Amino acid sequence: AGAKDLIARYSADAALKQVYKSALFLAYADNDKNPTVMYTLTTDGHPAHPAAVCRRIVKEGDAAIIKLNIVCEGKDDECKKLTNEFNVMTAQMQAQVDAQIKSGGK
Repeated sequence: AGAKDLIARYSADAALKQVYKSALFLAYADNDKNPTVMYTLTTDGHPAHPAAVCRRIVKEGDAAIIKLNIVCEGKDDECKKLTNEFNVMTAQMQAQVDAQIKSGGK
């Protein structure tokens, strides 16, 4: 599906809650306290618009791996910037998840 389709679908999905809103992004999650899936969607104001980012937590054995999928149809250089930003954020989230698992989920 294209980014515009994904933005339309996720922003209208009753099973998702809006968890973040800014001039550039809207984010929706399956659960605002402990999400297993989060969709971050660009707004018209974002230079990489239209773009949709999906981050999903997948259990693999004892580990929880954050899977990142990005559909970006904006300008190439802006899509690269967006991808880099989300790669960094995802790596930080992964480090937090790993630390929680090591500490026994506290």
